[in-house]
Amino acid sequence: MSKKKTTQDSYEENYVPDITVPSMDSTVLNMTETRLSVKWDLLIRIPPDLPGFYMCLDGDFQVFIIYKGVTIATSSIESYSLRPWWANLLKVSSIASEVDMDGVIVKDIMESIKERSEMPFGSRLHFRDCRYETTGKMNYACDDAMLRFEPGSHTTASLFGNHSTNVGYSLPFDIDLNIT
Repeated sequence: MSKKKTTQDSYEENYVPDITVPSMDSTVLNMTETRLSVKWDLLIRIPPDLPGFYMCLDGDFQVFIIYKGVTIATSSIESYSLRPWWANLLKVSSIASEVDMDGVIVKDIMESIKERSEMPFGSRLHFRDCRYETTGKMNYACDDAMLRFEPGSHTTASLFGNHSTNVGYSLPFDIDLNIT
């Protein structure tokens, strides 16, 4: 006699814990009329129920910075080592210059900095999926985060408002999801 699958069973089978970005800072390294380079520093909070079962305790991850639906910066592949059943923090940085971004996006970002002193950015995270019989990546699409520049400054910005929540999707192949 087989057990009938319930909605709760399906939820538990597809459940992947959310990740948050409690800190995202941005520093404009160079800004002229035609040039722009920006560095992002992110602090990523991994909840205690993610390491071990869903996510490998040791592995690699990568972060992608999104502006208006377009990836403008990609971090290098970073290594991590997590403690099971503990919340963990990961730090990562990414730099983008006008070479990495379309001219229209550079102009739009520069106008946003000069006129509004704030910039909305999204992010995506990729981790290896360690669940039984999986070989793919855990892909996290993050809510847009508003970075606000310090008063009188067009070089340093910090996360403003609510922390960015990152919703995870595990897929057997590597694709980017941009759900914001």
